[in-house]
Amino acid sequence: MFAIVLTALLSSLFTLALAAVILKYFALPKLEQYIDEKLLPEAQERVKDGVSDGVVEVLPKVKDHVRDGVTESFVDAASGGLLKRAPANIANNLESLTGMFFGKK
Repeated sequence: MFAIVLTALLSSLFTLALAAVILKYFALPKLEQYIDEKLLPEAQERVKDGVSDGVVEVLPKVKDHVRDGVTESFVDAASGGLLKRAPANIANNLESLTGMFFGKK
């Protein structure tokens, strides 16, 4: 009985060691070479294309939003909206600062 268990255990260990050697010296180097030569360049190209396409799509939208914001701020400043709101904003800021220092909300 002991010989059967010992033989099975040694056979399993030998099979495991052989699989580890094959994996380390044959399979992994080929896998790394395949990744470096085939998958990595293709993935880099896809990412580069995706970023380029994204910039082409997003940049005009951002430009339009910035232009609209700047135009709106100039119109607001020219119509006096900024000057009308400034005293109220200053008062609110002073009120919140004094509340922080004196414990009021």
